[in-house]
Amino acid sequence: MLTLLSRAARGLRRSPGFTALCVLTLAVGIGADTAVWSVLDAVLLRPLPYPRSERLMWIGHTVPGLGLSLVGLSDGTYALYRAHQRSFSDLALYRAGPVNLAGEHGPVRVPAATATASLFHVLGVGPRLGRSFDAAEDRPGGRAVALVGDRLARQLGGGARPRPVVGRLLRIDGVPTEVIGVMPAGFAFPDLDTELWLPRRVDPERTNLAELNDDAVGRLSPGATRRSATADLERTARALERWVPGRVAKILVGAHIEPVVMPLRDQQVGDVGQLLWILFGAVGCILAIACANVANLLLVRGEGRQRELAIHAALGAPRRLLLGGVLAESLLIGLAAGAAGVALAWGGLRLLAALRPPALSRLTPASLDLRTLAFAALLSVVTSLLFGLVPAWRAGRRAALASDLKGSGRALTAGRGRRRLRQLLVALQLALAVVLLAGASLMLLSFRHLVAIDPGFDARSVLTLEISLPEAEYPDDAAAARCLDAAVARIAALPGVDAAAAVSFLPLTQTALAGHDFADYPRAPTVPPPVIDYRYVTSGYFRTMGIPLVAGRDLDPAAASRRTGEAVVSLALARRWWPHGSALGRRLRPQKRGSKPTDPWYTIVGVVGNVRHRALTDEAPEEAAYYPVLPKKPGAWSAREMMLAVRTRVAPESLAPAVRHELAGVAPDVPAANLRTLDEVLHGARSQIEFSALMVLLATAVALGLGAIGLYGFVSYLVGLRTAEIGIRMAMGASGRRIRWMILGEAGAITAVGLGVGLAGAAALGGWMQGLLYEVSPRDPLAFSAAPLLLAAATLAASYLPAERAARIEPRVALERGE
Repeated sequence: MLTLLSRAARGLRRSPGFTALCVLTLAVGIGADTAVWSVLDAVLLRPLPYPRSERLMWIGHTVPGLGLSLVGLSDGTYALYRAHQRSFSDLALYRAGPVNLAGEHGPVRVPAATATASLFHVLGVGPRLGRSFDAAEDRPGGRAVALVGDRLARQLGGGARPRPVVGRLLRIDGVPTEVIGVMPAGFAFPDLDTELWLPRRVDPERTNLAELNDDAVGRLSPGATRRSATADLERTARALERWVPGRVAKILVGAHIEPVVMPLRDQQVGDVGQLLWILFGAVGCILAIACANVANLLLVRGEGRQRELAIHAALGAPRRLLLGGVLAESLLIGLAAGAAGVALAWGGLRLLAALRPPALSRLTPASLDLRTLAFAALLSVVTSLLFGLVPAWRAGRRAALASDLKGSGRALTAGRGRRRLRQLLVALQLALAVVLLAGASLMLLSFRHLVAIDPGFDARSVLTLEISLPEAEYPDDAAAARCLDAAVARIAALPGVDAAAAVSFLPLTQTALAGHDFADYPRAPTVPPPVIDYRYVTSGYFRTMGIPLVAGRDLDPAAASRRTGEAVVSLALARRWWPHGSALGRRLRPQKRGSKPTDPWYTIVGVVGNVRHRALTDEAPEEAAYYPVLPKKPGAWSAREMMLAVRTRVAPESLAPAVRHELAGVAPDVPAANLRTLDEVLHGARSQIEFSALMVLLATAVALGLGAIGLYGFVSYLVGLRTAEIGIRMAMGASGRRIRWMILGEAGAITAVGLGVGLAGAAALGGWMQGLLYEVSPRDPLAFSAAPLLLAAATLAASYLPAERAARIEPRVALERGE
């Protein structure tokens, strides 16, 4: 074997140009496959970093009667399920959300999560230092304690040993909190960025059923399955009225609340999995095209050495030696391409990290670890076999070698066979390029439609930020509202600022849904209320966001001090509930925690344009209601958690330091978190389709380039093979134009075959991509016509130069070369 490899290495060194071309062609395919594989492996294939992670299930609900497709649990449903289920060893409730952490250089916003003490038992992971929450700390009134992540512990400890952090008091949201434990390095739940865990205190005697805003995770008991666990929770859900008599339970049962149990990985990955498999398929096409290209190059190289191999065979060289020599060359090319591909994969991972959408950035990061390097090595060996088998098979056929040595008619037949084989390989490359072209066209059309969507607000020149006023420092809503008003007023007075306002959630950042009552449409207490989007805003919010006022007026700032209930609604809501009259003066109220049938109504004073709050791709206009931030108003939003929007006359980023300064002047212990422009928020909503389109487009460009190179090489080879024929034709009077069309016609026939096969494959791919498309049919005529046109242009460019060269051959020279 070593002798074969040594001889193959010497042969490749004698042809450095050929070797470099083969290695670089394959390296592109292996590098792209390795980069995407590392992400796919990290996100979808590896088990989660918990013992027996396949037994971990996320638990949520669907409530079709309220129009809720997938929501979480409330503390009430969690308490009921935990008390009555028999399929899980335990359940845990958690919710992600940042907190304010006082630091030496001012307050900072830290990604955190509140969780019941059972979380760490369910996951099977405990603190590396210290302990986790105990039963007393897991109940209302328990001590203020926290667990910190390894990374945060090192920052707080000022070194590599986090031990001094345990027992330290941190000021979290204004509350002195004792650190009781440090989690192991690499532990991150529920998000990669989470660095702090606080108790999620649930009092079984005082829970709420309605607010399905928390997540839950459970570990299946031995013998239990996902199906049996779902059936187990469904029995409890159907008996809600028996366990918790009351109006809310009747409404949820009437709305057909149904538990959902899914693997924790599936909940974390979401629809990113489909995107990654499509990308892996795209780079797989690149590798297949590269293999076909190199196989063609090896066939050409083998044809130049057929006489040499024939002499060796005639002298008695064993068949395995002839076949092994060609395979050894293929193996060396594959391994060299694998090494170069790993370097390209490293760069590819940096590119993916820079371009990846937020949904992907929250998942396990990819790296070139041993598993990925092993995949690259395996890929190198497998591709060596793929592109080396045909040339090796040809080299090992004694009959064909004898024909080459004798120069008989059988050699001509064999030459035609090799030509058909090369035609097939080129057609395969072009077919794969068509598949990617059609996929890229579909993604680009989707992105074009997405960009054309009117979000309902003007995202230009708006700076946004988040603030959280700690309850310890602002003990009542009135104090929080006064602080918020002062901050908005000071920021609005800054030079270069046109307007400023606050909102509970900016559009496209978080969903806020609540049941609503309408005074004009009374309902029975047990009938589910219609669920619509809602926001709490300060006066001037619509002007700041560029949301048009259709009728009526904005919320009156003075009404807040009088605690008069006013509301503004979207045009979609007004048209649905009062299609034949004005919505102004009508009354509605949200149904939230603590709401009662005797709660006061809000009077509609204005109607504004529709805004896409949940997603840009929502089909129907969203019904929405906007309420003022009112202290102590039943069902009102707490002014402590708010987002600020600042419309500017200058570059929004340039005002970030001034905004921070003004906020610090009002609330020195509150950080201005997550400063970004509204354009960035809008871009984030488009990021997944944009990322998909860009990745598939890059893969398509590479595939089309490799396919064109393959066709160029084949046509050049064809011209060389038919030099004598061309000379005879021209000597008999054939014009250069006729010769040119003859060569182009053969290239066109190969292209037609590749096009037909590719369009069939593209039709299958379109159906698979349907979940990633927006307002585009998976068999869109424009996309499927663009692919043939681009392929035709590429193949024409690739085959024209060899055809032109053939048309200019002198007949005498052609006949001399063909002898």
